[in-house]
Amino acid sequence: MPVPDQLVILGNGFDLQCGLASTFEAFENPRKYMISTIIRTYAHKGYVGGISLTPSDDQEQPGKSLAADFRAQGITAWDLILIADEQVRTWYDVEACIRDWLTGYAEGHQRPGENQLRAVRNVYSQYIEVTKQPVSIEDFVAMANLNNCLNDTKFEQLSVDQQVAKLLLKWYKCDADDDSIMKVMMQELHRLETAFSNYMENEVAGNKNYCNHACLLLDGLMNDQLNDYDSLLVNNTYKIGGDISFGSSFNNVRILDFNYTDPIYGIKPAPTLINIHGNIHGGGIVFGIDSNSVDTDDSNYPGLVKFTKTYRLMALGKGRKTELVHPHVSGQPGSETNMIKFFGHSLGDPDYSYFQAIFDEVNLYGSDTRLVFYYNQNRSNENDADRENGNTAGENAQEEMFEKVNRLITTYGQTLDNKDHGRNLMHKLLLENRLKVVQAPV
Repeated sequence: MPVPDQLVILGNGFDLQCGLASTFEAFENPRKYMISTIIRTYAHKGYVGGISLTPSDDQEQPGKSLAADFRAQGITAWDLILIADEQVRTWYDVEACIRDWLTGYAEGHQRPGENQLRAVRNVYSQYIEVTKQPVSIEDFVAMANLNNCLNDTKFEQLSVDQQVAKLLLKWYKCDADDDSIMKVMMQELHRLETAFSNYMENEVAGNKNYCNHACLLLDGLMNDQLNDYDSLLVNNTYKIGGDISFGSSFNNVRILDFNYTDPIYGIKPAPTLINIHGNIHGGGIVFGIDSNSVDTDDSNYPGLVKFTKTYRLMALGKGRKTELVHPHVSGQPGSETNMIKFFGHSLGDPDYSYFQAIFDEVNLYGSDTRLVFYYNQNRSNENDADRENGNTAGENAQEEMFEKVNRLITTYGQTLDNKDHGRNLMHKLLLENRLKVVQAPV
C-alpha cells in the first residue's frame, strides 16, 4: 500500500512548542512599555505648544515632539489601537481588531453606531480645520480641538480615536475622507508588519535549538497515524534532513504554515512548506482580515477589500505555487488527499476561508479524507484558574480542542448545498472513523 498523501497545517502553537516567544503579546509588551514611557516623559515636560504638518519642521524632531519620538521608536498607529482593543478583549487578536476598527462598532467610539475609521476621520477633519485658520477664544469646541493637537502633555487623556488622528496629522499629509485615512492606515500596517517580522527574525536567530526542535516535532506529526493505513508504515517513515524509508522524496507531504517562520528553511530533504501569510526570510509578512468580513455593499468596499488577506497576498504575488491538496475526482476513490492534520492552530474565524476551500477541494462529505486534530496536554500555560478548579492544562487542552473542532465542522456543514448532509457531517465523519482528536506526538 502506498504512503498516504497528507497535508499538515501548523498554527502559532507549533512555534510556541518549539521555544519561540511568538505570541503577539510578547512582541507588543515592550512596545507598550515604550509608548507609556514616551507619554510620561511629555506629561512631565509641560506644554511647549506649536504644531507642524511637515516632518521637516524643527518642532517635529525627536525630543521635541511626542509623535516624532513615537516614529523614531517604530511605534505605529495600530499599536495604540491594538493596546486599547486588548483592554476590552483581554488578549491581542490582531485580525479581529483590524476588522472591527474598519467595519464595526466597538466601545469608545465618538458616536453610537459609528465605526472607528469614521470616528478618526471626523477628529482628523476637526484637527485640520483648527490648524488652518485662526480660532476664536470664544469657540470652546475649536479651542479644545486645537489644544488636543498642540499639547503633548495631555496625550494620555485623549481617546484612542483622538490619539490616532493626532499622529496621522503629524505623520502624513492626506485628505479627511475615508479612502485617504484607509490608505495611510495601510502604510501604518506595513510598518507594524515589518516590526513584527524583525522581532520574529531575532527570536529565531536567538534560539539555537528552534530548528532542531521543529524538525523533530514535524517528524512526529508527519509519521503519526500512518499505520492506520498500513501496519508496515512505522514512525520513522519520514525524517527531515535524513533518509526516507519510502522513496527519495516527501512527495506525499505538504505543510501549510500559518506562522511567519520556516523551521526547515535550507534543510534537504524536506517536505514542501508554504507560509501562507509570508515569512521572515525575505518573503514579507501579511496581517489581514478574512474576506468574509467585508460586505460588498459597503460604500468603502474598494478600500476595505485591500485589508483582506486574499487581496494582499494577490497584490504581493504570493498566491500559492504548489497544490496543497489533491482534489476529489468523481469515480476515482482515493484520488483526494488522505489525511489533513492540524497542530497549534486556533481554528478561528480569521482563517476559516482557507479551511472551507480545503474541505471543498477534497469533498469532505463524500470522500475518504481523514481529519486529525492535535491538542497538547503538555503545554506549559496552565493558569491559576485551572489549578483552583482542579483542572489540568491537559484536560483543558483536550476540551478546548473538542469545542473548536465542533464549531469548525458545524460551521462548514452549514455551507453545504445539501442541508441534511451539513447537519450530519460531524456524525458521518465519526461513524466512518474519519475524525480524530488526539494528543500530539510531543
